[in-house]
Amino acid sequence: MKVAIKTTSGESYQITIPDRSTIKDLKLLAIVASKSLKSTDLNVYNLYFKGIKLDLLETVSYYSIKDNDLIIIGSKVPEENVNTMEAAARSLSLVHDESLNSVSSPDAQDALDDVSKKDDIASVCIPQVASPKSPRSKSPVSQPTIAKKKKNSKKCNFANCNNASLRIIGNCSDCNGKFCAKHRLLENHLCSGLSNCKKAAFTRNANKLHQEQTISSKV
Repeated sequence: MKVAIKTTSGESYQITIPDRSTIKDLKLLAIVASKSLKSTDLNVYNLYFKGIKLDLLETVSYYSIKDNDLIIIGSKVPEENVNTMEAAARSLSLVHDESLNSVSSPDAQDALDDVSKKDDIASVCIPQVASPKSPRSKSPVSQPTIAKKKKNSKKCNFANCNNASLRIIGNCSDCNGKFCAKHRLLENHLCSGLSNCKKAAFTRNANKLHQEQTISSKV
């Protein structure tokens, strides 16, 4: 059978359903066939027949819906607006029953418009879909920062030398200075402990020679 559908925004169209269809089938077909309903979620909308909200679990025959009858579909409304919605749906159904040429009732349509245009209803019943951003509005992607290696700030302690000091082997234990490869030796950086180092080396060598000397026995 053919059923006339009218949305709360004023769209009118017809759908064809089997006689044994459920109210759930009727609602699904009404949503799919509409050009103005923004959501395909069954829970977003209610169906009204002669001012009565239809139950999804019931069948079309349960409400005695016949060929060319008018079904009103609209977004779910807050509790305080239910009576207004049902009264407007009932008025439009009466007008439709009196004339199959879909002569609309201005008062009933105005009531439906008032209910459907409330901000709180639209925000709850019609999910807002974010519009895709244009390429120009995209924020620039931040480039990963690469940590730069810090230059060695430890310079050679020798006068007027800008070379970097060497680790470990550039440390002088006699004067506690830090020197580059060119000045790491005591003689090259004019170490203040050079004389003491030479004395210590001389004493060390003398003791070693004394210990290794050979003494011949007297006969």
